[in-house]
Amino acid sequence: MTVLVRRLALMIFAMCAALVGLIPRMLPHTTWQTPDYWQPFGFAACELPCWSGITAGETRFDAAVDLLLLNMPGRVDQILTSGTQINFWSLYHNQAMAGIIQYNAGMVGDVRMTIQLEVGMLIERLGVPMCVWLNDNVTESSGSMVFYWQRDRGSMGALIPNLRPAFALAKDTVTSGFWVSSQPAPCDDSGTIAWRGFATAWRYADWKHTP
Repeated sequence: MTVLVRRLALMIFAMCAALVGLIPRMLPHTTWQTPDYWQPFGFAACELPCWSGITAGETRFDAAVDLLLLNMPGRVDQILTSGTQINFWSLYHNQAMAGIIQYNAGMVGDVRMTIQLEVGMLIERLGVPMCVWLNDNVTESSGSMVFYWQRDRGSMGALIPNLRPAFALAKDTVTSGFWVSSQPAPCDDSGTIAWRGFATAWRYADWKHTP
């Protein structure tokens, strides 16, 4: 009888061990899908903060249009150029993007785009932001939140506009703007705070004034 009980106990232990090994595989894991317009809009041409073959602070301004057309073939609907900036518009299916490439001493200074990107996808690709900027009136009416990432070759930022105090930042929050810059992220400025994870807008405003 004792031997039978021991064998039964060993069988139950083995089954439990097998189930424990399966649990991590059974639990849902969210992998953020890259949007289908990532490649057509030039993001797959090189690693951020390089975009469409253009690296702010390194790419000559007079080469930017050629790189734009090379890495977004057939997707640039209109380009307007001047001595200080290049405006461009693009459409892929039902997703539109508009952008400005800015001049700085013969080089590309900034590239700013109006484009919808999920925060979770950006964090998966770039890591958590280095810092967050929040304007002061978010606790009273509506405001904006900006995330910054820093790299050796420049910085990146993403904008979420028209926030209400109760707005809860989440991984599926969609940004309305994204940019790459030759300038460092302004994370040492008094108006920014370190990234503290996903929270409400009023909570970030509170952290800003009472660090």
